[in-house]
Amino acid sequence: MMGIIVANVPEGLLPTFTLSLAMGAMRLARRNVLVKSLAAVEALGSVQVICTDKTGTLTANQLALSATLSAEGVAIQGDARRRSLECALVASQIRVSQGGLSGDSLDVVVAEAVGAETREAVLRRQQRIFPFDVARRRSAGTRRHDDGLELCMKGAWEAIAPSVVAYQSGDVLRPFGAEEKDRAEALVRRLAGGGARVIAVARRAISLAEGDRPIDELERELELLGLLCFSDPLRPEVPAAVARCRSAGIEVTLITGDHPETARAIAREAGIIHEIQAPVLTGADLAATTEAELAALLADVHVFARTTPEQKLKIVAAFRRRGLRVAMTGDGVNDAPALRAADVGVAMGKSGTDVAREAAQIVLLDDNFASIVAGIEEGRTVFANMRKFLTYVLASNVPEIIPFLLYVVLPVPLALTVVQILVIDLGTDLLPAIGLGREPPAADVMRAPPRASNDRLLDRSLLARAYLFLGLIEAGFSTGLFFLYLVAGGWRYGDDLPTSSALYHSATGLTLTTVILMQIGNLVGRRSETRSGLDAGLVQNTLLILGIVTELTVCVAVLYVPAVASFLRTGPVPLPFLGLALMGPVLLFFFDRMRKRLFVSVR
Repeated sequence: MMGIIVANVPEGLLPTFTLSLAMGAMRLARRNVLVKSLAAVEALGSVQVICTDKTGTLTANQLALSATLSAEGVAIQGDARRRSLECALVASQIRVSQGGLSGDSLDVVVAEAVGAETREAVLRRQQRIFPFDVARRRSAGTRRHDDGLELCMKGAWEAIAPSVVAYQSGDVLRPFGAEEKDRAEALVRRLAGGGARVIAVARRAISLAEGDRPIDELERELELLGLLCFSDPLRPEVPAAVARCRSAGIEVTLITGDHPETARAIAREAGIIHEIQAPVLTGADLAATTEAELAALLADVHVFARTTPEQKLKIVAAFRRRGLRVAMTGDGVNDAPALRAADVGVAMGKSGTDVAREAAQIVLLDDNFASIVAGIEEGRTVFANMRKFLTYVLASNVPEIIPFLLYVVLPVPLALTVVQILVIDLGTDLLPAIGLGREPPAADVMRAPPRASNDRLLDRSLLARAYLFLGLIEAGFSTGLFFLYLVAGGWRYGDDLPTSSALYHSATGLTLTTVILMQIGNLVGRRSETRSGLDAGLVQNTLLILGIVTELTVCVAVLYVPAVASFLRTGPVPLPFLGLALMGPVLLFFFDRMRKRLFVSVR
């Protein structure tokens, strides 16, 4: 009974699992993906949907002021441009230190465009600051101006335009009626359609008494000073990364706070969408849509614009309602609920807040979308490698169990002892299994669809392959050699064979050696479920080579090193039988190769 228990418990699996995940985490770190738990390594490989931000993730986060325009689309120069930039700076939260400027990237660009001398003068006169509000999509500030104060506002066009009553046209202040508003709105759509991020800047003179009032009471009768256009180039590696996701059956969804046309333009450039008028859902659309309705729309909608962090949570829930596993990126404090709700929360290492990094399972050290895709590749590889070494280790259980079953039901000697089984499980199988866990990604790992939600690491196909195919071949061949050697030595069925006899020691040594050798053939075959495994990568995996050398060394020691043979109660065998044992791995490799050609290729 003890032998059956030992044979059924693969003692080396736990350390092999842990080391495989740890090695996967190390490879991910080299690709700028930091995992906070080993379980996240495998989880990343199961992702079916990536919900990604735009700025800094798809784009290079190299924001630049590309144009300053009037509401008529005319470039603003001179004093008019200076007033627009100064007003935008007053509505910014910018910190100046010896290390330079810090704050929101857009605010930093504005502060740099103003210039150091003017910036210092403007910030000295700054009074109140109303920080950017995601729901309101605008920020504001006041500064001393003449005998009173000046309210300065900047934000999304649709957040500023309703309060505008006049606009600056050169040196003239003109009324901002419905016709002017429609023309300006068309201009904003056109600019955003080119991928620009468009910010409206407006002002209003207020009295000192009004300076302490809530911002809601001050946002009226604004003068539109201009439109600031910002460009942020797409990371060059993003289109290829999105294409890899597409070939891997992974949906990519863009979620941004930018204008719908900006979001559509960036999504097209990245390859997320291809149609010129692909549907884009806005935050307002999301607010009017139930979770069930949104889940039905997700098959056709891959771009969300003007969204809030809270709406990310709704999008995650809708994807999960469809039974999909979601990776969600985020960098702000308000992104934390969505990061926790996603199957894999991905925080930004450079631009992310501590709260976001704490909520996420994974941190991108370079804030790069391509790193997420690289992480998915590594996650899939870890899962595939775990299946490889599971098959490898479980296969040797069968030639360990069969001798005990025969010993119990038939009058025959025991082909393997408990100690000899432990030599396989804790000795020769361990290093090769770890080597399989270190295998590099297969060439087609990102050309296969994500595994189904009900797929398990240990499934029926793996158990059938390990126990009913590979294991039975090993058991039949090794046990057959055991009895062949006994019969050649004079033993007959039903005879009582002393366990201290030289014949028994040599027979068990032959069985142990045969199982170890056949595991070498199993090891090579496990490197790929479609190819033979005999390629250049075998030599490059030093752990596999070291494992094979270890197995061969143990085989020699078991048979021909007296101290080892005495401890294991084994003995030497003649060369003809050793030659038969060496045929074992060749036969196993051959039958496994035939199985791959007949069944795997057909499937």
